[in-house]
Amino acid sequence: EEVQALRTAAMYGVPLKSKDEDSQGNEGSSSGSLISRPALEPPKKIRHRINAHTGTVNCCAFSLSGGRFITGADDRTVKIWDGSTFNADRTLHGSVQGVTRVGISDNGEMAFGACNDNAARIWNMSTGRIKHTLTGHTNRIYAAEFASDSKVFVTGSNDRTLKIWDTNRGA
Repeated sequence: EEVQALRTAAMYGVPLKSKDEDSQGNEGSSSGSLISRPALEPPKKIRHRINAHTGTVNCCAFSLSGGRFITGADDRTVKIWDGSTFNADRTLHGSVQGVTRVGISDNGEMAFGACNDNAARIWNMSTGRIKHTLTGHTNRIYAAEFASDSKVFVTGSNDRTLKIWDTNRGA
């Protein structure tokens, strides 16, 4: 929860208060949390509009650095975007059905797409080639994430199971 607050604050350039500051910046009060959630104003206008995919866009995620973002769609593609120019740097292919969840490893070396075809794919970011196709679920995968060290990957499926994968071996 606190990591998500940090990412959100960093993305919008919002300064965080310490646990010993109140809303006026005075020291001495404590909310019991190390990080208070930033009060964000709702956007007033669209910054950019991107015609991203030929099918419904189902998911998107930023890289840890915020320099790139990734999208997945019903057109069976995963796209990597430059976070400053908003141009697609690469399109990743290999999914047999729509992509339901995407992400980039914390080290920026791998990307994943979890799919309606009961499989997840891990791509090498520098080559754009599939590193692993992870099969074993008996229904659609809706949840997936790299561990912070990028050595472990977890998937969660509509089959009510979680699977833990080794990203080096693909097993």
